Amino acid sequence: PPGSYVLVFRILGYGTVTRPDVIVAPGRSTQIDAQLRVAAVELEGIVVDAGFFPRSPSQPASAFELNAEEVRREPGSAGDISRVLLALPSTAQISDQGNDLFVRGGAPFENGFFIDGIQVGNINHFPVQGSTGGPIGMVHLEWVDDVRFSAGGFSAAYGDRLSSIVDIDFRDGSPEETQVGAEMSMMDLGGSAEGPLGDQGSWLFSARKSYMDFIVDAVGTGVAPGFEDAQGKVSYDLDPSNRISGLALVGQSRIGFTRDEAIDDGNLAFGDYTSRQGTIGVSWRRLWGSRGYSVVALSASEETAQDDWFRTASTDSLAQSDYTERAFRFRNTNRIRLGSSVSLEMGADAEVNRNRYDYVLGAHHDRLGNPVPRFQVNTDHDEERAGAFGTVSWAITPAWDFTAGGRVDHYTASEETRFYPRFSSSFAVTERLTLNAAAGVFAQRLPGFILSQDLSYLELPLPEAVHLVVGADYLLNTSTQLTMEGYW
Repeated sequence: PPGSYVLVFRILGYGTVTRPDVIVAPGRSTQIDAQLRVAAVELEGIVVDAGFFPRSPSQPASAFELNAEEVRREPGSAGDISRVLLALPSTAQISDQGNDLFVRGGAPFENGFFIDGIQVGNINHFPVQGSTGGPIGMVHLEWVDDVRFSAGGFSAAYGDRLSSIVDIDFRDGSPEETQVGAEMSMMDLGGSAEGPLGDQGSWLFSARKSYMDFIVDAVGTGVAPGFEDAQGKVSYDLDPSNRISGLALVGQSRIGFTRDEAIDDGNLAFGDYTSRQGTIGVSWRRLWGSRGYSVVALSASEETAQDDWFRTASTDSLAQSDYTERAFRFRNTNRIRLGSSVSLEMGADAEVNRNRYDYVLGAHHDRLGNPVPRFQVNTDHDEERAGAFGTVSWAITPAWDFTAGGRVDHYTASEETRFYPRFSSSFAVTERLTLNAAAGVFAQRLPGFILSQDLSYLELPLPEAVHLVVGADYLLNTSTQLTMEGYW
């Protein structure tokens, strides 16, 4: 029957997982997936607790997990994943006009976003060049299964990021029947559809378009942004051991106003801005019996923007820009259980970047009144990166987990090859109290937008960060947990 439910997943030999906030809508099916962790069986009896708070041995500290319903009902989020993350501990926000994540002192370009294991450069409309922020999110919340946010000490499986990792899982489409829906918010309207793909697969698709710009044009006053986006996923099981998945996420953003509109609104500049961005990818998952699996993913991303701005007072050119950034990525992850207490994760990834920058910043005065001459860049910037990683997780005792690993990355732009270690551990002091720790070294190349401004920047060493995290989780009751952490 329609309503809100709490589902409990149990099976002998595995830890119990509880999924709250499962919403069943009238006339529609709801599919819920859960990943259970192998647990030792005590013949004299089993006590299972803390099912609401799943734990990962490779990420015991600085990790948060949210389901779609938690994101949807977060006050002030408007169903935007990035705005929910801004409300979590370890993040800071400098403006309510954007979704830029500042995680523990890091810059917005230091955050990585993944959807179904495929890296996405930016999940926001009006993307900030060389960064990962923007004022309006693109991800359709109804397709989200869960969101995992790692604010520090994250796994060696993730490279070329200094601050954080956001891992989003899309659910599969309905395996039973075709379902369609429509929605409308204060800014946009859209539609969605999902359904089965034969007997072994499913699909889902959604699209939306803003309408505030039409209202503003009809009223004849004010300025409103315009945007459109679409996203979809296809999954197909070739056999019980092999699954193929495809993902697409595309969007377009625009804003512009005349000099008269700028004068009426008190803006110092007028002009036009248009951006387009998108990611397409395909992945193959192979199960190796009951002990492990492999995932191979290929993807391509593009972000392009054109803008032309003028000073309202003098109509002099303020800034012009026309850039294109393309990234082609490969990622392979393999996980295998070597025994009842030891598991291994290893793999490799690679990235090819092909960028074009053409922009001009007009002569102006800085905040201190000093003159700044006209600055122009017209160049191509190409670079590649390749890496390999490995992590061993060992349950030393039923209460003590230890993970050690590292990754090697090579950057062609600076011709650097470096090794970066990662460690983490958790220890259950009591059934309610768990101590956690994580440490690691992280590196990331500078954005191509910055490197394009001066070739001598390539001689700079890679920006690096050292993460040290210690903390504790205390289970107040089965559905309430207190977490405290200190980090450096």
